[in-house]
Amino acid sequence: SPQTSGSTASSPAIDVWTFALDLPEAQADPLAALLSADERRRADRLVHPEDRARFQAAHGRVREIIGNHLSVAPPAVVFGVEPDG
Repeated sequence: SPQTSGSTASSPAIDVWTFALDLPEAQADPLAALLSADERRRADRLVHPEDRARFQAAHGRVREIIGNHLSVAPPAVVFGVEPDG
């Protein structure tokens, strides 16, 4: 069966990513543009602008990372959301 590069059945690979969430507008705006309509609605419900910006940066970066791993455009990544969030 296929395996992730660099992993074995007994030792799967885990990638850990860290990135800044407090970004200048020139870096934050392109990440916000990657979000789905649902993510935009969720971000808009956040009261504090800095929380909204961090949410957008985090979700945009995750879309970039997963899109890169799947060889798809970041906006094409689809996340499922459970009824309780």
